[in-house]
Amino acid sequence: GKERTSAAAAAAKGGGGGGGGKMTDAAADAGGDGAVKAPLGFAGIVFTNEQVLEAVQGALCMAVRWPDPKAVSHALSGMQGVAVRLMSGGDTYQALRDIHATHPEAPHRSLLALRAVLKPLAALCAAPPAAPPGDSALHTVIGKPFFDFFNPEKQRGPSAPSPFAEGVTSAFWPILWGMCQVFIQVCKKNHIKATPDQVVNFPALLEACQLLASFRRVDQHTVQTFLAAMLEESADAKFKRGALRNIVRVAVDPEAAAGELLA
Repeated sequence: GKERTSAAAAAAKGGGGGGGGKMTDAAADAGGDGAVKAPLGFAGIVFTNEQVLEAVQGALCMAVRWPDPKAVSHALSGMQGVAVRLMSGGDTYQALRDIHATHPEAPHRSLLALRAVLKPLAALCAAPPAAPPGDSALHTVIGKPFFDFFNPEKQRGPSAPSPFAEGVTSAFWPILWGMCQVFIQVCKKNHIKATPDQVVNFPALLEACQLLASFRRVDQHTVQTFLAAMLEESADAKFKRGALRNIVRVAVDPEAAAGELLA
């Protein structure tokens, strides 16, 4: 399980010399005759081929449910890398830039990231992996680390999220931030103000919001408030990420209070 997790995460980050290579997504940067415009590294091969992408997705989805906190953490990191790769068209695995939001294929890339990463993450939040049985040898080795991974650290105060919530937030962030930036750019192009009520015209972001609203202890009003914050161009990224972390924590951390805002 750990080997597959590492391989999938390496693919997301462009292992095997693919970090500097330019990849293409499923429908964006390939020429009309199927010729690739720039050299493909290992990551490029993974994300250009639909079947291989599904295999990487399957490996990460399997690893993220393994009853081992390190395996789950690595898989979440891999999912974050996959999301950024897809949303950026292969430019980077670390962080999206404004140029990615203005790309003509950005709306399509948003749908691809929704299907490949966001939906599996939402399913994970709905049903996190179960701890090893209390009488098993595995529980003796990783029982406490597993418990600690899914529970907030008490010494950090009442607002501290669990490592699991932090990992899920990190994987969610590039997709939701990217989708909102794409939506804002599309609205500007059509001379429309980017407001939550206009999201019905952007299927990827609309479905992403519906997934958030399906989380445990998260309602539609909470999601609408979060979306309004994400679309507020004057709000800084730290505040927006904190709002997302709050939603994730309420959904997955056992003692989180609904409506609590994290700094």
